[in-house]
Amino acid sequence: MNLPDFRCFADVERLEPGELSLSPEESRHLSQVRRAGVGTDVMVLNGRGDRGGGELIRCEKKAAEVLIHSVERCAPSLPKLTLYVGGLKQAAWDEVLRYAGELGVDRLVWLQSDHAVAELKKDRVDEKCQRWRDKLIQSLKQCGNPWLPALAVCFSVDESLAGTEGEDGRLVAALCGDPPPIGGVLAGRGDGDLRVWIGPEGDYSEREYGLFAAAGVRPVSLGPRILRAETAVLATAAVLRLG
Repeated sequence: MNLPDFRCFADVERLEPGELSLSPEESRHLSQVRRAGVGTDVMVLNGRGDRGGGELIRCEKKAAEVLIHSVERCAPSLPKLTLYVGGLKQAAWDEVLRYAGELGVDRLVWLQSDHAVAELKKDRVDEKCQRWRDKLIQSLKQCGNPWLPALAVCFSVDESLAGTEGEDGRLVAALCGDPPPIGGVLAGRGDGDLRVWIGPEGDYSEREYGLFAAAGVRPVSLGPRILRAETAVLATAAVLRLG
C-alpha cells in the first residue's frame, strides 16, 4: 500500500472497510493544521498492525470522517525488540520516542537507573505514559509504521531484570571493558526476542553492571565512540530494523 501525504490515527481494535469517525484531535489536525478537505486521500493507522486506505468524506474542525476502501494487515517486525533506557531529560526522551516509533521498537521501557538524569515519580506514571503515547502516535503518523510501541516503567535495574531469567536475547550496551560489537553478536541469531539495556547520560553504575553480569546479560559495543543515550537508541534500533 502506498503512503499518502495525509495520515491519521484511530484508536480502534481493528480497521474495516467502511465509514470511520475520527477523534476531535485527529479531526482538528487534519482540517486546521494539515488543511485537508473532503476527497483527500488518507491513510488510517490503529497502532495494532492495520493500515487503512481511503478518503475524507467529512472534514470539520472537530468532526472528520474517513471512508476506508481497503485495509492492509501488517505482520510485526522480527525479532521483537524491547529497549530499556536509563531515565533522560524530556528533550532527549522525546527523541527516543521518535526513534522508537519510526524504527519499529516493540516495547520501550523508562528505567530509573542509578545515574538517571531525570526522576519519574510513581504517582505520575500514568500521566507521563499518556504523553509519551501521544508522542509515539505522532511518530507513527509521520512514518506510516502500523505498530505502536508498548510503554512501561521500571524503577530499578533489578526490577527490569525480573522475569527475564534464562532468556538468551538479553544485551547491555556497555562502555566498560572490551565487549564485542552488537552487529557481530546478532549475526545469524534468528528471530528470537531481544532485550537491550541502554544507559543514561552517566551510564550504568558499577553496581548495576554487577547485576547484569550476575543475571547473564551479555555486554555489547555500539562502536568506538561514546554516544549520547538517544543516539545509542537510534543505533541499536537501526541495526535491528535496517540491518
